[in-house]
Amino acid sequence: MLYGNNAYPPYARAGMMKTIRTSMTSSQLPWFFKQCSEDINSSVFRLRLPFANAPMVVAVGDIDTVKEILQDPGTIKSEPHFASIASIAAGVPNILTSEGPQWKKSRKAVSPAFMKKHLDRMHHICREETEDWINNKLKRFMDKDVDFDIGTEMVLLTLSILCRSAFDYEMKPKELKAIGAELSIASKEFAFNELNRPFRARFGILLSSVRRARLARTRLQDFAKNILQGYRKKKRLANSTAVSTEETIISCIADSKKYDDDSQRIADIVMFLFAGVENTAYSLAWTLFELANNPKVAYDLRSALNGNKDMRAQEMLKDVLREGMRLRPPVSGIGIRTVGRDFYMGKKSIVIPKGSQIFVPSLVLTRFDVEDPETFRPSRWRDHPEKSFLLFSTGRRNCVGQSLALAEITWVLSRLCAKYEFEVTSKGSTEYSSGTMKCLKTRLKAQCIKKNK
Repeated sequence: MLYGNNAYPPYARAGMMKTIRTSMTSSQLPWFFKQCSEDINSSVFRLRLPFANAPMVVAVGDIDTVKEILQDPGTIKSEPHFASIASIAAGVPNILTSEGPQWKKSRKAVSPAFMKKHLDRMHHICREETEDWINNKLKRFMDKDVDFDIGTEMVLLTLSILCRSAFDYEMKPKELKAIGAELSIASKEFAFNELNRPFRARFGILLSSVRRARLARTRLQDFAKNILQGYRKKKRLANSTAVSTEETIISCIADSKKYDDDSQRIADIVMFLFAGVENTAYSLAWTLFELANNPKVAYDLRSALNGNKDMRAQEMLKDVLREGMRLRPPVSGIGIRTVGRDFYMGKKSIVIPKGSQIFVPSLVLTRFDVEDPETFRPSRWRDHPEKSFLLFSTGRRNCVGQSLALAEITWVLSRLCAKYEFEVTSKGSTEYSSGTMKCLKTRLKAQCIKKNK
């Protein structure tokens, strides 16, 4: 079909019913998009959907086009699409799912916490929490010669790091496990099940799984409220009314005048928990899994980390991280955006028209036109350093917490890979839920590397 002298993106071969069925009932949606791309050898394609007079829905996996769209000021998030995720924060406008004035206020409120001068404190906490996990968990696993669930352990470690570094909140072991479980339950329901099956919002009360997820949602909101109250209590005990010189996310949220009331503050705390735990945790888990599956790469990285060439070690660590997140992208894609103008591709031979809704499928973005796309090969980044696939999105809606996430992932990987060797005892399974690519029941076994090894 033509748009002036330009063609619309090609349709995926998948029929209307298969597209709907896969979107609503299957955890294989990322692989569905990948197959659609391979079928027509195109990284950009339209989906066949049964909505009359509805905007065109286009999957965009071409990196240059994705950057152009996301960096355009006229591109906005489709708030109705994110309504079920927003419900985790009681439907209150927030930093993750909203557009408009409140999103801008939230972003401005928390941005100072991620200034370079505050990163050293985040790094320090990350080191402390990692050492605590090694001493109290990893060494016990090794002493008992038992394996462990890498996904579960990284979720708990990430949650602990986030709560201390972002919220100045130290979690007790029982609370850590409980909140980790509630976060998983709520995320799966409201960021996948209800997101793809809207009828669950109206009739879900009839399902025990939905009732349990709504309880988890309430408990997360209560936990966020406790974090806010805990910060204020500490401040009162310190008899201080001044904003701390070491700004944290919680101090920015609690002290900012940009929020109308505490419901908006609590909503942003909940969204930081939702967006900042599982994605980071499973990035770590998957990368450690791939290193365990590729002992030669793990050996080379360990040698670099224990050597005296810091630049080489940092470059290799960066390549391993990028390749781990390319092969196993933590998020299934960048959510629905509505474009505010026409976007052209292929010397203007193809157009994505104004008003279209676009989705960026990660498995297309990270695999299309990539040599040996299913192979874990960090050296590809050394050979082609200009390549990119948007670790943390781009444009005005990029990930505000990316500095904290990168600090955690980089430190944990470097610390574990320098001193320990891992082997896979159970591959487990891959599940796409809550917008996250999860490794379930994936178990690793660790051993300490002797100095002369």
